Amino acid sequence: SQGAKSRELQGQLAALFDVSRVLSRSLDFSETLSELLKTLNDAAGMRQGMISLLDEESGDLLITAMHERPESVGPVRYKPGEGVIGSIMESGKPVRLARISDEDRFLNRLGVYDLDLPFIGVPILIGEQTAGVLTAQPLGGPEAMDAHERFLQMVANLIGQSVRLAKKVEDERLAL
Repeated sequence: SQGAKSRELQGQLAALFDVSRVLSRSLDFSETLSELLKTLNDAAGMRQGMISLLDEESGDLLITAMHERPESVGPVRYKPGEGVIGSIMESGKPVRLARISDEDRFLNRLGVYDLDLPFIGVPILIGEQTAGVLTAQPLGGPEAMDAHERFLQMVANLIGQSVRLAKKVEDERLAL
């Protein structure tokens, strides 16, 4: 219905505002990203949020922040092209699954996903380069998937800007 759509949009706008506020605080970067995923969970109904960023030395994707992080998980990496997350990294294109369990490439290394929920993964871009992947499981039916994907792309753009800034600050610190 129109009313539900309007409420959903209001919720997403409020969540985007919260995300931008979180990113503008100068906390430790990985703390900032964890806080951002908590915001996606609480304000936008995006469950099991995860941010994986490119490790420039190895060329692997490293999980940098997770909302539902199991304590036992050590550093988890994905090679480009490996599993769903690696394939988003390699192609630079979003992936949308109506049900996560229907996808053979899904590795579920972390055991945190709800296999009956949908899944959206979007690239985190810096310019033309894919610098990482943002994934989440939206609550709500298949009719809302377009809006969820657009919303996650906006959040990924904000993360990309922050990653770019964090890198720049780090490079300047090393140059000193």
